[in-house]
Amino acid sequence: MQERDYQTTANYTRHAAFLPPPTCYLFTGLVSTLSDRISRGRQYERTITPEYLQGLTTCMQSWIDDFALCPLLAVPADDLDYVAHPGHLKLIAGKIEIN
Repeated sequence: MQERDYQTTANYTRHAAFLPPPTCYLFTGLVSTLSDRISRGRQYERTITPEYLQGLTTCMQSWIDDFALCPLLAVPADDLDYVAHPGHLKLIAGKIEIN
């Protein structure tokens, strides 16, 4: 994890006590899916490596293991394509409304 990303996480952790908790937290994606979906063509996005994404995913999973501020909705993003299939987005929105 790059220092900037670490500091962002550390700052969020310090400030989270002053923020209202989220009503729902979404967590998605395998590294291969995340890599495939970084497609906006921005220069800095082209340098994002699978190893970097794996590190972020590992950190997020560790954080989520102890997450208890609100309901957690794991979204099987690897099997869904919100752009090509608008019904997939409606499916997730429906699950959020239930929670």
